[in-house]
Amino acid sequence: MIVMFVAAFFTASIFAALELGLSAYAKSFKEGQIYISPIMFIVIIPAYMVMYKMPNEIPLSYFAIPVFGTISVFKELLYGIVNMAHIGIFVFSSIIYVGISVYLATLMFKQEWALFRV
Repeated sequence: MIVMFVAAFFTASIFAALELGLSAYAKSFKEGQIYISPIMFIVIIPAYMVMYKMPNEIPLSYFAIPVFGTISVFKELLYGIVNMAHIGIFVFSSIIYVGISVYLATLMFKQEWALFRV
């Protein structure tokens, strides 16, 4: 349960920072929704790509990609497989992705042209 919570937390942190940065660029609520909606659809694709794979068929590279990794870790844990190498790859790559996405969001908030567009 703890690993699943950590995986969900990392994934939510990545996308929250990305969406925050995009919404800072938008002039209105409606424009913000237009910028954010493609991200929602892009997240669905990895879920379907991993859905039909058995946990022992999941490539090692999937654990380093944000949404692929989350779903792959969940799938392994639901099947009762606790592979610390896979969890470690996921956590390490997720920390890097969270750092990058938070950095990009802070860059957007530091840009006056992005915040005060007319």
